[in-house]
Amino acid sequence: MVILLAYMGGYFEGIVDYDSLVYLERRYLELGIWGRRAGVEGYSLLSSDFDLRRMHLSFSGSFYSLALFQGEDRHYLPSPLLYLVSPERIRDESWGPHAGGLRLDLWKGNYSGTFILSRSSVTEYAVYRLGEIRKHGGILTAGGGFLEKDWFSGRNRVVYGRIFLKRKFSLGIEAARCLEHPDGEGDAGEIELRIPRLGPFYLKTSLYKYDDTFRDELSWRFSPWGGREYGRRGIRGEWVFMVPGRMMNITVRWDRYENLWHMEEIYCEFIGGIHSKIFLETIENEDGIWRHAFFETGGEWRKGKVRFQFKVKDIQTEYERYLFGVEAGVNLPLDFSLYLRHAVGENKERTWESTFLQIAWRGAENTEVFLEYGEWWHTDYDLLNDGDFADNPYIQTPGRMRCILRFWF
Repeated sequence: MVILLAYMGGYFEGIVDYDSLVYLERRYLELGIWGRRAGVEGYSLLSSDFDLRRMHLSFSGSFYSLALFQGEDRHYLPSPLLYLVSPERIRDESWGPHAGGLRLDLWKGNYSGTFILSRSSVTEYAVYRLGEIRKHGGILTAGGGFLEKDWFSGRNRVVYGRIFLKRKFSLGIEAARCLEHPDGEGDAGEIELRIPRLGPFYLKTSLYKYDDTFRDELSWRFSPWGGREYGRRGIRGEWVFMVPGRMMNITVRWDRYENLWHMEEIYCEFIGGIHSKIFLETIENEDGIWRHAFFETGGEWRKGKVRFQFKVKDIQTEYERYLFGVEAGVNLPLDFSLYLRHAVGENKERTWESTFLQIAWRGAENTEVFLEYGEWWHTDYDLLNDGDFADNPYIQTPGRMRCILRFWF
């Protein structure tokens, strides 16, 4: 069967850095070829150094879809309560996904299934196997499957299942068992009740229990290299009060488990696109009690956006610090835009700051030009909630200017 050539294009990126009298220049070119005919699709992307960056060859029919892939993220599986599969843990991320493998999707009536075989070789050498069968439609949905990871120092195997009942409310149960891991075996489970509308209230509450020995190397939450949320037992919830006669919601989010961590959050949305958020967070561990307070207000409109943040970390400890941040963006005439992030931190010993400024132009089709000052990654994870800035009192804005040109053809 011949695949007709339907598209041929590419991507170019050029970067010029000027940092403390050091001049750096980088050029990068990608060429992509895409074609499709009678349920068969092929795509490949080559870089200027003849490296195969991305590719896939897929076959699809009335009840199936089969894809062979390289350098693409095709690892999603649903896990609405436990979040057992985190694609970022599998896709071999190093300035873009590098994992390669096979994905098969099947469906018939109210049933479907997914099977994935993936291999990583850049960040680590590992093989992943995922499989799931689902029943959907009607008031009852269900699913279950297995997850496996083989790597140089061991194997991790997890089996799981879930059931959701949906009427005027939603009741969900998800449970998993770790059958094999170098750290041991264990169980995890969660049950959640949602009531979408009860007068002016929206309610969501869940009970959960994660064994201290439960491990899932395919999940950010339950990996020793990720969130390490195993060993918890508690209750969490979200209550939303829609103020009658006002364009305002008050949201309270909370999470408590065995006196180790709890958080209360109030989130309000006002007419005109303005919002405010306040949260108090407490963490208790073998090193002591750590309390944080946070406030944010801002808004977003057609012409731009702005938000202000203030945070106090490690209240009433020797590490107490005060953080202030602002993020703003404005759309200018002639297809220009201006974007700014600025944060300041202070403790009893020193003051530190970080600024990132960007001027962008998108006046030509498939073209972007950026002029940047500072370092973007200092505050890219929600400004003051980014540990790169909040927990590093020695960080400073580098004297870096950067010009970036990108275009697609």
